[in-house]
Amino acid sequence: MFAMSACNVYATPPIFYIEGNTGSGKTTLLHALAKKNPNFVVLEEPVAQVKNVNGINALRMMYEDQKRWSLTVHLLYYVFHIHNLQKAIAQFPNNIIISDRSIFSGPIFCSAEKESGHFHPLEEILYNKLFNLSASSIPKPHGFIYVRTNPEVSFERINKRLRKEEMHIDLAYWKKLHDAHEKMLIKTKTIIGDVPVLVLEGDSDMHQNPSFITDSIRTIELFIQECIKEHKN
Repeated sequence: MFAMSACNVYATPPIFYIEGNTGSGKTTLLHALAKKNPNFVVLEEPVAQVKNVNGINALRMMYEDQKRWSLTVHLLYYVFHIHNLQKAIAQFPNNIIISDRSIFSGPIFCSAEKESGHFHPLEEILYNKLFNLSASSIPKPHGFIYVRTNPEVSFERINKRLRKEEMHIDLAYWKKLHDAHEKMLIKTKTIIGDVPVLVLEGDSDMHQNPSFITDSIRTIELFIQECIKEHKN
């Protein structure tokens, strides 16, 4: 368990982002981490918000017609991420914040959309310009936690959970997202710069292997402690 008083030295609280492909298991790990550390402020990926924008399921609209609605939906995710983070910082200035995804993964989703033919080049330019304008106003995170999962494993999990909005998406799209995550968090790191990254291999079936979750949570906790310690120095 973490002592939250250790965070008071920061103008903003320590912020960590859990990133990974759809179906990687990041949300399962996030919930397990929050259960063990109830003082953590957990920000869910704003899927529910995107599925109910004044009664409109924008996520379903995107998956039914990605070329028409991809930019709209990715901008909605962007706005909700910023809004939820700002609200959490204002309400919980002394708590560690853990967020399921972030605005920093937005450009990699847009890259995958462009490669899939869903984004016009002008739309990618618009999104990236908005990202570059606003990203500097978001507090620099203390670290990223990357749940790295083979795209075939992610695809199998996606099909098992039967989320109707995702059912028409083929494996090629999830492979593009996997490659984009690899580029962002391991290879070039051009978007995140020098922010530390913890890589967890997520191919294990978390529901059938409880020790994987236990070991991963401990690894995450140690990573958080080290990142906070580095920021103090």
